[in-house]
Amino acid sequence: MDVAREALRELEPLGDDKALAAAWALAGQGENLRGTWEGVAAALEHVVEHARRAGERARATEALHLLSAGIFWGPTPLATGLPRAEAMLRDARGDRWLESWLMRPVIGFYAMQGRFEEARELVALAHSTLDELGQPLYLATLAFWSGPLETLAGDVVAAERELGAACDVFQAAGEQGWLSTMSGFHAVALDALGRVEEAEEAVRVSKDAATSDDYNAQAFWRWGEAKVLARRGRFDEAERIGREAVAWIDRSDELNNQAWVRMGLVDVLRLAQRPADAREVLSEAIARFEQKGNEVMTDKARALFDELPAR
Repeated sequence: MDVAREALRELEPLGDDKALAAAWALAGQGENLRGTWEGVAAALEHVVEHARRAGERARATEALHLLSAGIFWGPTPLATGLPRAEAMLRDARGDRWLESWLMRPVIGFYAMQGRFEEARELVALAHSTLDELGQPLYLATLAFWSGPLETLAGDVVAAERELGAACDVFQAAGEQGWLSTMSGFHAVALDALGRVEEAEEAVRVSKDAATSDDYNAQAFWRWGEAKVLARRGRFDEAERIGREAVAWIDRSDELNNQAWVRMGLVDVLRLAQRPADAREVLSEAIARFEQKGNEVMTDKARALFDELPAR
């Protein structure tokens, strides 16, 4: 980060767009390593601007791909993130590869608003494009959006199917990075369906694939494991693992995922017959869902809060 910032200070007076695009890209990589999507998005806006001026289409395309992820996964609220994501998608019209990536934050934001059919139409279009382009791995990554979409829509069976199919593709290809996070989320879906033994296996896959510094994977396998342990009545272990999951995801600025992981801890505390503690964690989740603009989960979490006794 320090190297990138020093380079930017020296390059900005020169107006060298090609060099500035490279320096901002380096700054964005540093923010990505720190788990700060807000910083990633800010840096990549500059990359796109300078790369376009320099005529570097490939760099601009790569930056737009990552920028779209930063807008969705980071703290950018839906109210500003969705219009930006829709504008980026319109600007990419005609570039089918780029469109298939820029549809993703739109899918996610639509799902958060309860616009499930519109989101599913975009999933189908992106799926068709990547299938035609012969990109099975990138096609499988659509489950990072289609899985939560179906979860928000209340179709956990469909969510599990999407997540499980993606995990199968990643395992067959030996792709550990995406598998580590996806399998953790798959474990949560399996647990929700009461398929506890399969959820336990998905946790194992996620844990084995996760690198020591991947905050998403480390949080997600713990999210899944905490739920499995709670199902088995091992509440002390489940709470410890669930709180570890929260600590891991809080290393990032991923508000939506911070809220989701807390919902897992809420489930553990409810099963342990500790409604007051569950309400405390649930209030933290609600605040994050509200800040991100996840209308569907805000409503669901508030309804659950009202159902829980205060003591």
